[in-house]
Amino acid sequence: MEKYGADGEQDTALSFCQLVGERADESWSDKSISKLLHYARNHPDPEPGKLNIHSDSDENSDEVTVDVLFVNAAYCVRGAAAIAISRLLWKHNDRLEQVRSSIESLVSDPHPAVRMAAIEAIKVVFNIDKDLAVSWFCKACRDDLRVAASPRAFPLFNYIAPSHIDQVGPVIQHMAASSLDEVAFMGAQQVTARWLFDCFFENEFATCCQGIVPQRKGVARVATALLHNKKYSPQCQQILCKFMNDPDKEVRDELRGMFRNQNLIIDTECTAFIKAYIESLAFADDPNHFVWSLRDLTGSLIPVAEAVFTVCERFSMALQEKNHLMTLEVSSILLRLYESAQGGQKIQITDRCLDTWDLLFENRVEMAMGLTRNIEQ
Repeated sequence: MEKYGADGEQDTALSFCQLVGERADESWSDKSISKLLHYARNHPDPEPGKLNIHSDSDENSDEVTVDVLFVNAAYCVRGAAAIAISRLLWKHNDRLEQVRSSIESLVSDPHPAVRMAAIEAIKVVFNIDKDLAVSWFCKACRDDLRVAASPRAFPLFNYIAPSHIDQVGPVIQHMAASSLDEVAFMGAQQVTARWLFDCFFENEFATCCQGIVPQRKGVARVATALLHNKKYSPQCQQILCKFMNDPDKEVRDELRGMFRNQNLIIDTECTAFIKAYIESLAFADDPNHFVWSLRDLTGSLIPVAEAVFTVCERFSMALQEKNHLMTLEVSSILLRLYESAQGGQKIQITDRCLDTWDLLFENRVEMAMGLTRNIEQ
């Protein structure tokens, strides 16, 4: 770099930072490390308000999404330097004092993409000095909440709370109340997680449950993710019951993956919750995943008989015209239930199966006719 006078060129500086980051376990000389730290503190790239990678030539760094900033974080010199420093520090924890002033500069950098990149270094410092790392994290997020909502930053809240909730709490509160939809969505997720895990943010949680669409989506996202955790499942069921009939389909769509874990379907403690879901708008939006989960259950369907009957009732009354193939799946599941009830003391279930077939006939579900022929055989 010195020989060819390329030291100040943006592309060369970016490549140098990426080189150090990719080979962080090398024994870099103090001179090389000093150059990296100099770039982190002083290189003019990125310029204030400018982006190296963007989706719209008219956009500046104050207008773009979290994802656009996140991409730019790795493709500007100061951002690449921050990532390289983080990898060096991961390999050599004893270098903290050597790189400390540069990290301090990065977490206060005027460009949000650079502060996003600085989160990588802060993550490593968590393993060395947690108090210092939390202080830097809050500083990096303070002036632009998109930094706190970035993929690098978001997982760190689990490590910061509950021990440092006093410091990070205001960041979460401001995220949830943000006018930026993507930030409010992330903030509502954090509010919900902290409320479920540690009973923090009770008022903010109540506000998000009744709030704008991104806030409600955030609450629903976390409740859906934790629904299968025995510790939190009862609370999550209560939360999700509020969103099954939400007036906005975007919110209801967050519930779509609730039953991919089949253990929930066969859990007797969830019977009322499952029935409420089947009768909801969320089920009507997309019944496929739940029906497929029933279909894929192995063994007897007796434990899920109530769910099967409720699904059949929904399809006989409202859904058969919307989804012909799913109606076939539902009818096949009912046949399996009928067969499971044969030869035992399950006469009540057998009778209900026959009553349900009558209901299907009454509502002209043609699939029931073919299945009836199978029963007669």
